[in-house]
Amino acid sequence: MEKEFSQREWSLKDLRHALMSAEPGLLSGVLQFIIDDPKTFRSGYYKQVIWKYVKRYSLSEGDIHQLEQTVLNKYLTRPMCPEFKYMCQTMGRIATLASWDQVRDQLDSDNQISKINASCLYPYSKGILDGEKQRLTLRQQERKHRYELLYKEDFRNSFLPYEIIDDIINDKNNWRGRMIVTQAPYIADLPIAYYSVPPRDYHLVELKLEELNRSQVLPKIRDALLKGQLHNSHTAWLYLFYLLYRLHDPESVPIIAEFLQEKIDWKIFDSPSKGITLTCVCKALQVIGTSDALELFDKYKSEAWNIGGWLTFPEKQET
Repeated sequence: MEKEFSQREWSLKDLRHALMSAEPGLLSGVLQFIIDDPKTFRSGYYKQVIWKYVKRYSLSEGDIHQLEQTVLNKYLTRPMCPEFKYMCQTMGRIATLASWDQVRDQLDSDNQISKINASCLYPYSKGILDGEKQRLTLRQQERKHRYELLYKEDFRNSFLPYEIIDDIINDKNNWRGRMIVTQAPYIADLPIAYYSVPPRDYHLVELKLEELNRSQVLPKIRDALLKGQLHNSHTAWLYLFYLLYRLHDPESVPIIAEFLQEKIDWKIFDSPSKGITLTCVCKALQVIGTSDALELFDKYKSEAWNIGGWLTFPEKQET
């Protein structure tokens, strides 16, 4: 008897146990899940488990053909995802010679993503051992390349959120009258990032940031926002959006829109760092309050508050 499979109804633990024992009636449901390739929260973990254990079933030629087509049409045409390793290992055991010929053809593809993915998958056609040797070699090269990138000058600021802010607020040329102005602190703004309050946060809320020279500061904020990626720069971005929140300048809306397009929109999966960042973006847009700002606010507010709603700024009154 066939069993329906739904990510919502199966825990990851139960699914793993069922697939490990090749529970009857479950195969068609999990195969359809792989073929449909949903982009839901935690779906990647489910795909990893399915790819890892689906080979324990007696797969028909039709089942194998469906998996082969999924690999060729989806897994070879997009950036690697967490289940790619288990997909390669399974294909190394079940794929036909005809499908390996199609993978080999992708080694000379003009699409760099397809070319790289095929170069990782094709060695498994010679056996699991050869495939794993190639995978570990490529992983070592990738880690070395990533390590080198961390020490390039244009990446360094991505990991130093305080230095980015200090370069802006401690330069007197960025202030009207070339004088740093202080005031009674906005204690309600603390914490600025996460739930701890670093000492420098107190210094930041004691500054009258509205006195910053916007024509000087906004280009610097834009340049800083467009550096780095979500996984390594979102803390720095929170402080930068705090500056935009305090400046509440309509000229910052195009900067925010460009940031969202370049750094956020292409992120399919939700994550705490994405949600926290979008929450700070929405708070800045809400305070700016122009029609363009509110249009962006309406577009992102539900996603931001559903994920990172614990990090909020009070609405700022006009001064």
